[in-house]
Amino acid sequence: MILKNDTNRYHLYYLFLNDFRNDKYDGLSHVAEHAFLVLRDINFSFIAKGYTCASHVCLYFGSKSLTDLEKIDQIVMNGETITNESVREAKEQVIEEIQQLHDKTQRFEELVSFITEGRVNRSALGNSVEVAKIRREDIEIWFEEKKHSGQVYRFLYRDAHRMISSSLDSGSRLSTGRGAEIGCPQCADSFLYTVSPNEASTVQIYFRVYDLFTKSAAIRKAFYEFCIQRELADNLGIEVSVADNFFDVEERYVRMDFGVDSKSTVKNMIAKIRTVINSIDENEVKRYFSEFKTHLMKIMGRAEYNSEVMNSIKNMILYSMPQVTLEDVKEFEYAQLDEFPKERITSAPLKIVIT
Repeated sequence: MILKNDTNRYHLYYLFLNDFRNDKYDGLSHVAEHAFLVLRDINFSFIAKGYTCASHVCLYFGSKSLTDLEKIDQIVMNGETITNESVREAKEQVIEEIQQLHDKTQRFEELVSFITEGRVNRSALGNSVEVAKIRREDIEIWFEEKKHSGQVYRFLYRDAHRMISSSLDSGSRLSTGRGAEIGCPQCADSFLYTVSPNEASTVQIYFRVYDLFTKSAAIRKAFYEFCIQRELADNLGIEVSVADNFFDVEERYVRMDFGVDSKSTVKNMIAKIRTVINSIDENEVKRYFSEFKTHLMKIMGRAEYNSEVMNSIKNMILYSMPQVTLEDVKEFEYAQLDEFPKERITSAPLKIVIT
């Protein structure tokens, strides 16, 4: 939603902490997002975008004029966009979106329900019948509750490294729970095929992870992922991409993607991967650590884009994830590593999606 590194204009970014499952109506927070973006009688040009997720709502406004964005901020925070007309228009937009994305939403809900074992089983998009019941007063109450409970964060900037204004308050972050511990030998892997086995092209493996409250924990996690990537590339010729997938505050996963080997079944590939990870020894870990630090310092040595800075801030607020700096990486020593957790990783029951 945030332009990657647009420093030719000013940016106004809102983050609302929100659990959509607590909404009075299924789709209330989504309608609120759309209503905030319906700005009328504005005689200057600006960009307006937004999105709604399980744990938050984001709004973004962009303009070449700082004064114009400050006017928009005043309008939004005063609730002036929440009118009968804007709510009616927002409801129409959301209902149309629900209808257009019906098939895609069903696939997403099937996926997330499979991975979270039903703990999360619907999207934040909303339900058309419920959306139709929403009134202007419902949006007003939703917004006032967010403001009074410290769940609205605002950021105004041109360069996100140097905020013009920010409402960031480290004392009012959303409380977070702990992810399940990795390792459950009595449980079996679970498989979800989104295509027929002969059409499979990609395997996605989901690991549920701990919270990452400290910088050293975040660095260790990145290092373990690096080790697995290197080991699989060197020993099996498998190129693995790694990304965080957070479905909500409680449901946090690391996802590893790789292409299907036509010579092996998916189960055989998983078995080979476990064997290779189990074979990682201390000498390899030491060698990988040196490569990892060099690799990470090279990446972090460049200036971060606006979008990267804001994503880091968002993750800190929502998930209490620490903001790791280049200096943190430089100071991190091999002795700070725990023993490589290969037994815990290879004994974990995996959620495996074949696409």
